[in-house]
Amino acid sequence: MSDSTWNNFEHHFTGKRKIRFAILSVFLGLSISATLITSVYTYFQMENVMKITSRDLIDKTQRVIINDAINYLSPARFIPMISSGLMQRETEDILHSHELEDFLMESLEEFPQIDAFYNGDEKGNALIVGRIGLKRTYAFAEDTPLPSDALFFVRKIDRLSTPNQEMRYYYNMQGNKVGEEKNPSDHLNFDPRTRPWYKGAKKLGGRYVTDVYLYETRDLGLTFSVPVLNQNKEVLKVMSADITVNQISDLLLHQKASRSGINFIVTPEGTLAGYPDASKIVLMINKQPQIARLNQIGEPSLVTAFNLYQKNHEPHLFFTFEGIDYIAHFTSFPASSGKDWILGMVVPADDFIGPIKQTSREVLMISLIILGIASMMLVIFSHKISYPIERLAGQMLKIRTLEIEEEPAIESSLQELSQMEEALRAMKEGLNSFSKFVPKTLVQRLIQSGQEARLGGERKRLTFLFSDIESFTSISEKLPSDELIKHLSEYLSELSTIILRHHGTIDKYIGDSIMAFWGAPERDEQQVFHACQAVWLCSQRLKEINMEWMKQGKPALVTRFGLHQGEAVVGNVGSADRLNYTVIGDNVNLGSRLEGINKIYGTHILVSETVYEKVKDKFLFRIVDVVAVKGKQKGIHIYQMIGKYHDNVAESVTPQDISVAMKTRVAFEAYLKQKWGDAERFYHELLAENPEDKIAALYLTRIEEFKKNPPDPSWDGVTHLTTK
Repeated sequence: MSDSTWNNFEHHFTGKRKIRFAILSVFLGLSISATLITSVYTYFQMENVMKITSRDLIDKTQRVIINDAINYLSPARFIPMISSGLMQRETEDILHSHELEDFLMESLEEFPQIDAFYNGDEKGNALIVGRIGLKRTYAFAEDTPLPSDALFFVRKIDRLSTPNQEMRYYYNMQGNKVGEEKNPSDHLNFDPRTRPWYKGAKKLGGRYVTDVYLYETRDLGLTFSVPVLNQNKEVLKVMSADITVNQISDLLLHQKASRSGINFIVTPEGTLAGYPDASKIVLMINKQPQIARLNQIGEPSLVTAFNLYQKNHEPHLFFTFEGIDYIAHFTSFPASSGKDWILGMVVPADDFIGPIKQTSREVLMISLIILGIASMMLVIFSHKISYPIERLAGQMLKIRTLEIEEEPAIESSLQELSQMEEALRAMKEGLNSFSKFVPKTLVQRLIQSGQEARLGGERKRLTFLFSDIESFTSISEKLPSDELIKHLSEYLSELSTIILRHHGTIDKYIGDSIMAFWGAPERDEQQVFHACQAVWLCSQRLKEINMEWMKQGKPALVTRFGLHQGEAVVGNVGSADRLNYTVIGDNVNLGSRLEGINKIYGTHILVSETVYEKVKDKFLFRIVDVVAVKGKQKGIHIYQMIGKYHDNVAESVTPQDISVAMKTRVAFEAYLKQKWGDAERFYHELLAENPEDKIAALYLTRIEEFKKNPPDPSWDGVTHLTTK
């Protein structure tokens, strides 16, 4: 073979055509193998995979339902406990406790699922605080309508007076009394001591929950009750709350694992406590309404599943009924809920598996057809790909070293290559912009913007976070420089990872401090939740790594956080050669001040009232104070974050956390009303429960000072801070 012939042969196989041949051989070989193997494997394995997936989906759905149901019932569990605390002393009279009445009225406003609070004592006296029903007339003058703005009633049964008497008071939304009536009589028709909720709590000597029963309106309800005991464990009083459970049926209707699945809640005896079609729960038997049993609603597949569960005690079941395959799953409510309910879910198996079987066959056929067509087209067009790819590869290699240069446009009739060229051009523009103010190692994360960065900003509503390490100066003085840098870098890395994972933008690191915000550059409708979630996870992660550091002989880095939401200017500031994407404004400064205010109250996470109002149903907060920061006259409420309502029921905030939050709220309201004695008593209780509670200790000091030197008549409770 001559040298010329060999050179032509070598050029034919080693020139640009080499890419085309590589594309053809690799694509055809891999595509044919992958298509056949994947399609066949998918066809035979999809059914088993979908069974596992359906089980996980059903289990997750049931956990959500149980968690939502327990959260829905929680107020009825904890409010009687708090009420019993208010009535703990034997001398406390339920008929004359304005504090108890105010607390129950506020609880009705806050928790719409609560229907009424029933409280009674061993003498037959009763205090009932509830909502006015559909019958809006006076009880003892039924022809006289109630005032149009009456929403709540307070009913008192007094068996100590002569004659006995029943009194009713009616209140509007503002807590103003708009009507009253009295009925002196020695034949009162209501005695709390005869009621199941009273007798049950008295018999148990502890918390009692009634079975589901029907109201006069045919709504389903439960009663949670708690006794008040003296030192000899004798019952003095019983406090209770009525709660409707109809909305639990709405949960069952909307939380479905599949289109045809049915959720239901039953007692171990088979009595319904919840069903997606609430009209089926109540049956008319002999002209009397009764709660239906599972076998009375015309769904035999549900009955079959429940019978199998009771027989085999297996929570996850596959069974066939009348020629149809079903998947069933049963989960018991946790003992902490106070009910022995069972949540069941029955789903036709074809909801998950049926379409997959047919789809697998169709996918196999379609894949083979597409593979054949694609192979033919690839042979035709592969030679048009090689040259543009080489040029794109060359430019991409330059981008790796940030060598950004103008290149002639790459001409190609293929859409994919044109898109790659456009994407490459946008990448260059992005790199050119962001390399002015972002380190090169971060440019890849910013390249997707594809726009030139410019000076300027816009006003947006954002959420701001500031963090700072306690006593960092003294820590830094004790560590060698290299150890300090390493320790601080590990700390900042841990917190930054959590912040970025929850959609936060880190503005800057200021020594040991972090400044971050949510809501820019990308819009975030849940910015407050994401910020609170990040801060809570940071605090939990710090607990873990601080323990690890202390075991290693390193100092713990205890951190304070401040969160606030408000309008600020966000954008690029700096010079033409170096830009900084940051936020500016009074609200930013307030976020920084909140972090510093932690020092005063001994807290670690403080949020403003704006943040609190947005996420108070997802996180547990404790009222701290009303403060006006230096330079401001108007005060804002600030709150301490003390817990998060988790998706996992077992990880929910504890009753003790809720009790601390509610007691603090009652104490603080008494403080603002200058009821020093009431406030002092509640703060003493909080301090007794936690001697390290700096908030309670601080207010006790303030109250002592105000008792000696009462505030001016214009005092509004605002604490004016004189330092930043």
